[in-house]
Amino acid sequence: YRNLGQPVGQAFAGYRMIPGEPLWRDTFRAIESQAVVRALADQVAGFLHSLHSVPVKGLHSGPVDRLEI
Repeated sequence: YRNLGQPVGQAFAGYRMIPGEPLWRDTFRAIESQAVVRALADQVAGFLHSLHSVPVKGLHSGPVDRLEI
């Protein structure tokens, strides 16, 4: 994560890129296999479940320090 600490409206934050290829809309719509679509849906659902299972109390609420990555 990188935060360059600019004024409100001019802030920039970035993360290291996750390896892989984006699943563009046209690519997704071209998938003919329902098994592949189901597998993708399972992966997205699992990710969202994990993301939304993070307890709010465990999140940092203060300012984020600048990290050099």
